[in-house]
Amino acid sequence: PGVLSQAVGTEASAGNPTDILLQFSGGEFLGISAKSTKSSGDIGFKNPGVRPVGASLGIDLLAALNDMDKIAIESMGLPRSAKERKKFLRAVGNEELKAAAEKIGATMLNTLRAVLLEHISSMSQEDIRQHILDVWMDAKDNYPYYIKVTGRGGGKKDFSASISDPVKNEKYKALMSDEITLQAVGSDSIGVMAGDKRVMKMRFKFESQKLASSLKMSGDPW
Repeated sequence: PGVLSQAVGTEASAGNPTDILLQFSGGEFLGISAKSTKSSGDIGFKNPGVRPVGASLGIDLLAALNDMDKIAIESMGLPRSAKERKKFLRAVGNEELKAAAEKIGATMLNTLRAVLLEHISSMSQEDIRQHILDVWMDAKDNYPYYIKVTGRGGGKKDFSASISDPVKNEKYKALMSDEITLQAVGSDSIGVMAGDKRVMKMRFKFESQKLASSLKMSGDPW
């Protein structure tokens, strides 16, 4: 903690995703956010927690669940420990319980999506734009300035890499100039469009096993 600020000699922006910091002979700094994927498509923006996203909007998203998970765990007689619960649900012979847990987990994700979609849809265009830029795209006034470098491919060949600038790309330009619209996508995501350009999806998910791992969010390509 604090190592980036120490390196640049002043306060670095909170949440700055720099992994590698370059300093040029003139003293200027450039951060590199290193990403990796086996696919050829776009990589996800980031994976913030449900609570931080809610806090950034001044709402408690998890309150909407009304202890749905705790009630389900108790009524189904599942182990209290998340680790033991995951093992139990994935054990041979517990397929029926796992299916029930999956269904309840899906309902939880859908509930969270509905609450967030309703709240963001009530915001002004400028507030929506600022939320997406600050929380999801890390495209606010970041110091040190950074670029995202993504390596792609797998196996022994067909490797490639691409560079993107958080504030010099088509999605950013569309966000800054076009009307932003939101729509429900699937059962757990919110699609963000700027004009006719798909920008991203805000997706709710469980880390691994529904009802047996933590709730998270991801900014996914769309």
